[in-house]
Amino acid sequence: MLPEYLPGIHPLLIHFPIALLVSAVVVDLVAVVARHELARRAATWLLLAGTAFLPLTYWTGRQASDRVASPFPRAEAVMAEHADLAWWTLWVFITLAVFRLVLATRDRLQGRLHIAFAGLLVAATILLGVTADHGGQLVFDLGVGVRPVREAPTSAFEPAPEPDPAVLGPTVDADGTLRWSFQEGAAAVLDLFLEPLDGQLPAAAVETQQAALVLTKVTPERTVLRLGDAVDTVSMKMRVRRDGFTGTIGLGLHANDAATLDYLIWDGSTLTLGVRRDDRDESLASAPTTTADGWHEIELVATGTHFRGYIDGELLLHEHADAAPIGPAAILLEGTGKVRLDDIRITPINE
Repeated sequence: MLPEYLPGIHPLLIHFPIALLVSAVVVDLVAVVARHELARRAATWLLLAGTAFLPLTYWTGRQASDRVASPFPRAEAVMAEHADLAWWTLWVFITLAVFRLVLATRDRLQGRLHIAFAGLLVAATILLGVTADHGGQLVFDLGVGVRPVREAPTSAFEPAPEPDPAVLGPTVDADGTLRWSFQEGAAAVLDLFLEPLDGQLPAAAVETQQAALVLTKVTPERTVLRLGDAVDTVSMKMRVRRDGFTGTIGLGLHANDAATLDYLIWDGSTLTLGVRRDDRDESLASAPTTTADGWHEIELVATGTHFRGYIDGELLLHEHADAAPIGPAAILLEGTGKVRLDDIRITPINE
């Protein structure tokens, strides 16, 4: 039975392969310098033992990454890099372990061949160190998986700051986040900031009591509304209330046109992550959601080939695909009725 504060057994396992593999390279270097047969055999066993831990360690790390909260967007980028580095580390050490075992059983790990292999082992251990450093950044620098993050306020979103009455359109924070919180009068400037790539800009109004933008669609055709500048690695969030709306609401990234983009859509009961290429939709994954009533926050994060879909701060989807070319973000609507939107945030992630 694991302690409640652990997201899985990855933190318990990770130290074993690191210790064994680092010990393997140190002992192997001693064997090369001293030409010590016992040290050479010990290095072989340490390498095999450390490599044996790696598949389970990698798998539990992937499981943990889908369970922990990311305190801010940069953590998503580091987590994606950590996962990619771990994948390469796993296969590099498996290859070296198999090669070492073949050489050892044929008694050919001698002289220059042993020196060359020790060099490869040093290089692989450097890769291991870089991978471990990314893991350390996640925990000790970015606070992923630590208790203060898990005990954050139960609200899935931070309240938007009070908007400047003189600014009706989106604003840009110091970290480059484009933020749009709606107030009276904002409906009159929508066409300055939302560019229809497909469909038409729906009839719009602002509910002053809730400070929300209300879009009314009377026809069910697909509507893609592009917003902001071109971004590559990015997080997009939006608060939505779909009471009275029938259809899908979503977020799009890399939206150079309506036929090519990466998307997260929600129909009220299912959250779907997908890509659109040449106007063909490919669903990567989907997951059921609990309720469509009231306000909810949806978020799409794209970091390299990693795509993550959140609702109310909970990670429901994590898949891999080649990203579309760099492009702006977009709001996606397909259906009829009234949908309320607020607190749109597009945050570039500095990797």
